[in-house]
Amino acid sequence: MVGYSRQFLSGLVWQIHILRKTPSSGANNLSIIEKIQGYLAFYYKHYISTIYVGALSSSLFFIIGSIFYLQLKYQKIPSFQIDDFIVMNMGVLFSFGISAFAQLKHNNYRIQQLEQHLKELEDNSITELSIISYQNKRIKIGVFFGLSLVIGLILRFLLITKS
Repeated sequence: MVGYSRQFLSGLVWQIHILRKTPSSGANNLSIIEKIQGYLAFYYKHYISTIYVGALSSSLFFIIGSIFYLQLKYQKIPSFQIDDFIVMNMGVLFSFGISAFAQLKHNNYRIQQLEQHLKELEDNSITELSIISYQNKRIKIGVFFGLSLVIGLILRFLLITKS
């Protein structure tokens, strides 16, 4: 368990290091176009590497949840057979894959939105309707991720208590 904590902390330090490279929103001497170009450069160059580190946290969450489930069900962690190791590794890979896929899709969506807004700004075709549409999409995505988290935690709780 100590090894996982060390990996988690080193991943957290790595992500903080990369996220500090985010273009500062407090840079008042930059135009909006330059700020968006800076964000695009950040997403293309740096942010992609944090996605995989972040996806590892899903695997860690799966392992901790599995150990908690085994401890709750058997009052101890039973010795593992080869099929148990296979199932546990498949769960770890599956949790990593789902998390990485979702984060990559969301990253591509962010990049697409920034490129669309940059094009609108450069063409002077941005309208109030497109800004409102962008804000509504951000709210919908936030609600979707929030509901997904709550539903996932409720399902996990139900699976643990049913055993």
